[in-house]
Amino acid sequence: MRVVALLFLALTSAALAIPSAFGHGASRGLHIHVTPDPALPGETLTVTIDSIEPVSHVTIGWVDAEPLTEKPEEPTRHVQVTIEMPKGIRKSILNLQAEARTTTGKTVRASALIRIRKE
Repeated sequence: MRVVALLFLALTSAALAIPSAFGHGASRGLHIHVTPDPALPGETLTVTIDSIEPVSHVTIGWVDAEPLTEKPEEPTRHVQVTIEMPKGIRKSILNLQAEARTTTGKTVRASALIRIRKE
């Protein structure tokens, strides 16, 4: 009975963790959170970027699109950037990638899956 209960708990936890993969991403040293999610085509998104070390600049962008670079006035571990969701999207999910250069010279990266909301 104990094994069944532990298996049920593990499966339930895994199922609940899947939706949280959308709208944010994390890797060693960098975490990004995107709102709103899901988003409409053409909507402006707020991307919050947190780094383990202060960063001198961050670059964010959609796969196969021109990225945006943000340089804070002073190195910081927390950066907020806005980016527009592409218009005319036929997909149901887009991948947003972020890269930051720390003041110690490290490059840290993360990506997030953003769901497309249909009007």
